Amino acid sequence: MDSAIVLAAGRSVRMGGQKLSLRLGERTLLGTVLHHLQSASLDERVCVLRPDAESLARIAAKAGAKIAVNALADRGRTSSIKAGLRVVRPQVDTVLIVPGDMPFIRPDTFERVVRAARDSTGGIAVACHQGKRGHPVAFHRSRFQDILSLGDDEPLYVLTRGDVSHVALDDAGILININTPQQYEEACDRIGRSPS
Repeated sequence: MDSAIVLAAGRSVRMGGQKLSLRLGERTLLGTVLHHLQSASLDERVCVLRPDAESLARIAAKAGAKIAVNALADRGRTSSIKAGLRVVRPQVDTVLIVPGDMPFIRPDTFERVVRAARDSTGGIAVACHQGKRGHPVAFHRSRFQDILSLGDDEPLYVLTRGDVSHVALDDAGILININTPQQYEEACDRIGRSPS
């Protein structure tokens, strides 16, 4: 059984407001990521949110995702990964870590990275495009305790330096995240829509 942990507890400081509820075509940024994950053959989707993120909680619930609340989100991104990992189903063998601000990752990319982590001797797989590492990153159950042992502000990079499967993909979406108003405008241009 596989689970995706969607990181959606950031403050969106560079955007100047909650970016994940911005429209990108027919859905919000977060809704688009959750939709792509639903199209992939994953058994569970967990969306990690701040306690006060009611609008994002509605988006996640509408998409059928389980919600994990991270009251410690300001401590660092890894605190959100750990919060998500604590609520995945006990029978989950592989988790996929997906930033909520990366709406252009294709569903087949999620599937390939999960398979690679499952088959990797090191239990970790990282998406790559044209020699650049991106997202998502997947971890086999054998590495869950390693994640839980990290400090809340300690980057996953600490774990992804060793025996890691690099999954070469023809998916530039693994490198495109939306942090600023300019990046949002570019994302809207990419799908042929005006920002709203």
